[in-house]
Amino acid sequence: EPLAPTTVRSKSGFICGFPIPIWVLSASPVKSLSKWGENMSIKRAVSLYSYQENFYLGKLDLEGCIAEAAKTGARGIELIPEQNCADEYLDPSDDFVARWKGWMEKYQVNPCAMDIFYDYKLFSNRILTWKEQVKMYTDAFRFAKKLGFPVVSLLGWQAGFQTNSTYS
Repeated sequence: EPLAPTTVRSKSGFICGFPIPIWVLSASPVKSLSKWGENMSIKRAVSLYSYQENFYLGKLDLEGCIAEAAKTGARGIELIPEQNCADEYLDPSDDFVARWKGWMEKYQVNPCAMDIFYDYKLFSNRILTWKEQVKMYTDAFRFAKKLGFPVVSLLGWQAGFQTNSTYS
């Protein structure tokens, strides 16, 4: 029985997150109203995290992951850029952006959510300064915008930015 990741509904109407059986979502169409009052159908989206082992082992590249997700009937793609396109994250080349948009069109899917990690402890001897943290997230949001993601999901969030006056 195939699995499709799903838990959180984004503003765009997609559901992304952890795997649950596809039939849970496709049993019947669910309608809801957005905050603007328009009807929204819940659509299936797949996190490329679902293909992490095949990606890691080299059985699938990024395009292959998108193609496999589309085969499940997914219309949305959730991306973890540190995993799936680390060489292009945070400063994607024009070529990569064009290929990404081409894949979205080719497989008839849309970017629905991009996950980023709250990595304020990138160094063993200090935490990131306030400016470093702001730059990292600003760059991540720009990356998401270039690829067309309407939602950025921040993983590992703690209450407020972390700071240490010794290193700020």
